[in-house]
Amino acid sequence: MSLHSCQNCLHHVTSGSVRCLVETAPPVQDPSAGNRCQHFEFSAQMAAEQQMATQEFTPSRTADPVADPASARRRWDKLFGGE
Repeated sequence: MSLHSCQNCLHHVTSGSVRCLVETAPPVQDPSAGNRCQHFEFSAQMAAEQQMATQEFTPSRTADPVADPASARRRWDKLFGGE
């Protein structure tokens, strides 16, 4: 997806037949493709939401010492002088 595309625009609407809130904007065939629309205003929030939606969340199941509760408790006690 291009940075300067309808999907990254503040005026882009994701549902319905009209995809742009600006009435005078020219129609765009592919909202994810780059374009040169003069009404483009970058929406960082929309870009972040789309990136999060496309990334698959898979928690790590490896032997991570940080994820181990007993190890976390030992590090906590060592840091704050626990029992």
